[in-house]
Amino acid sequence: MSSSEETLDINYSLPHRGKIFAAKLFDFFSVVILSICLYFFTLTIIQNSPGYKNLMIQRGEMLKSSLLYVGSDESPERLDFYLESNKEMTYLEKNDTFENNLTYFYTVFLSSEMSGEGEKHYVEVKQKFKINGKSALFSETGERIYTNPDYDINYYEAYQSIYNDDAIPHLSLKANYRSIRLKIVLSNVIGLIITVSVSHMLVYLLVPLVFKRGKVTFGMKLTKLAYVAADGFSVSWKRYLGQYFFSFFLEFWASAVAFLVPFGVSLGFFFVRKDRQTLANYVSGIYLVDASDSDIYLDKFEYLKKMEKLEAFTAGEGDIKLHQ
Repeated sequence: MSSSEETLDINYSLPHRGKIFAAKLFDFFSVVILSICLYFFTLTIIQNSPGYKNLMIQRGEMLKSSLLYVGSDESPERLDFYLESNKEMTYLEKNDTFENNLTYFYTVFLSSEMSGEGEKHYVEVKQKFKINGKSALFSETGERIYTNPDYDINYYEAYQSIYNDDAIPHLSLKANYRSIRLKIVLSNVIGLIITVSVSHMLVYLLVPLVFKRGKVTFGMKLTKLAYVAADGFSVSWKRYLGQYFFSFFLEFWASAVAFLVPFGVSLGFFFVRKDRQTLANYVSGIYLVDASDSDIYLDKFEYLKKMEKLEAFTAGEGDIKLHQ
């Protein structure tokens, strides 16, 4: 170092952990609220796309062909809901509808999936139902034993139970139905992932790049925290991008599929290190400081201008000092 140069020491206060948590909680809930709002918009786009509409029509056709659903292909209605809301049908008529539709479901719709054993299975399920736990409602061949109208409500409740507890779960035996349902679920999950990712980027990437001095989020702005590099100046956009994407992929999404292990490691860094660095901060060479009583300078030229210094200086990598 020449005699005309001097090393500049820039001192910042170490922020309290409570202050850091307050900022991070504010930003976290900002992401949550923003994701919820945007997800409704995302769902509207997904559900109005031709591909999704076609999937829903295929699903409706499949459900109606099972006779467990009635109505249109676009919005089929469950058979039990339809019968429950129909006040014109008697319990006997409702029981006959249940019997016919369930028989078709087990013996025809699932004939190959149940290897021709659908009728046998259906009879075995019906034989489990008894009156007061004693008298069987159905014969060994699956026929209704009691013809007295007083027992129609008992049969109706039995059919409802068979429909909900056995028939609906057996829909998943149909490979085509499973495939269609999986595609619908994946469409919604992908939409959710995109929505959360966009919300995360808006809060943790766009806002800090707009507030370029200290690369602060709204939570950090409210609590007067800022990011600086090892030389004491505001973090460059390139360095911040590196930190953001490391945090985004490893600490955020990797934690979602790895039982929060990466998040736990980063949190461990935060508690163990005296400078409060997380794993992403450590890898990127970024420090979180309290800017309540200190100015954050973009670069050495801004600092020299404000300090009215004219001499040249060198700010080395180890020159930043954090104190409590």
